[in-house]
Amino acid sequence: MNNSQKLSYENATELEQRLIIEPWAEQYVIQPGQRVDIVVQSDAPAGCLELEQRPGGLTIYGYTGCIISVLSDGEELAPDC
Repeated sequence: MNNSQKLSYENATELEQRLIIEPWAEQYVIQPGQRVDIVVQSDAPAGCLELEQRPGGLTIYGYTGCIISVLSDGEELAPDC
């Protein structure tokens, strides 16, 4: 993978938040105060991610050909569902 992008997301609320990665429908529960890194990799030129904030969480829409990983303290998280 030639192109790599990273963004950080912190749950600054007092409630757990759900991070959803589309179009794969991967879901992660982010605990209050938890910070995760979202790493996007692709062999294609960097595409555009779309973010949608909603009550209870955040949805990230990937682009064709990208792979999105969610890491906490450097360890890749497994989706909750």
